[in-house]
Amino acid sequence: MITSHASLEMFQEFNWKIYQLNDDRHCSSVVDIISYLHRDITRILKAVRKEKHQELEKRICVTFSWAFAVASRLHINVAHEMWKRFPGCCPYCKGAVCDCKERADSRQALTAARDRPESLRDWQKMFAAIYPNNKLQDSVMHLAEEIGELSEAIRNFFAVHSDEAFNNIAEEIVDIFANLLGTANCLDFDVAALLADYYKDGCPKCQQCPCRCGYIVVDQPV
Repeated sequence: MITSHASLEMFQEFNWKIYQLNDDRHCSSVVDIISYLHRDITRILKAVRKEKHQELEKRICVTFSWAFAVASRLHINVAHEMWKRFPGCCPYCKGAVCDCKERADSRQALTAARDRPESLRDWQKMFAAIYPNNKLQDSVMHLAEEIGELSEAIRNFFAVHSDEAFNNIAEEIVDIFANLLGTANCLDFDVAALLADYYKDGCPKCQQCPCRCGYIVVDQPV
C-alpha cells in the first residue's frame, strides 16, 4: 500500500489513513496521543539500555506512527516544518556537516543549502550527512529530551493559544523526527523500508486500513 520510495508527506498521509478513525474515536485530545508517543520512546530507551537492538526496528516504526499521529491531529506538515528547521544543514552552526562544539542557545534563521529531499529515505540520508558522528546513546537521550519538550510546548499552547506557542510545537515535533532518524542512522536502519514493510497490510495487527482494532488490542505486541 506504500513503498520504501515514498515521500515523507506520503508516509504521514498513509499513517493518518490507517489510524485517524481510531485516534478520533478513542483519543479525546492530542495529550492522549502524546502519552502513547512518550511510552514508545521510553521503550526505545529501554531496548538501547539493555542492548536489545533486535527490538528496535519495531519500536522505531511504532514511534514514527505516534509522532505522525500527533502532527496530523494538529495539522502540521512534517516535511514542510522539517525543511524550515533543517534546510540541508545544522540549524545551530549552519554547517552542511555539523561542526558544533557546543550547542547554541537558539537556532539561526537559515536559507536552504540545497534542494529539499523528496523521499523519506532521502531525508534520512540528509541527516546522516549533517550528523555523521552521532552516537546511539546520545541520539536516544536527545529523543528523551525532545518528548519532554514537546509535552511542555503543547501544554503552553493550550494555555495561551498563540501562534508563537504553536510554532514551538511544530519545532519540537521536528526534533522528535530528527532524533528518530538519527537513532536509525546509528543502527544502520532504513526507516522507509521498515515502515513500508511493517505497515504493508495497513495496521500490522488487524491487517486493515483503516485500523479496526481499537486501542486495547493495538497496545498488545504485534
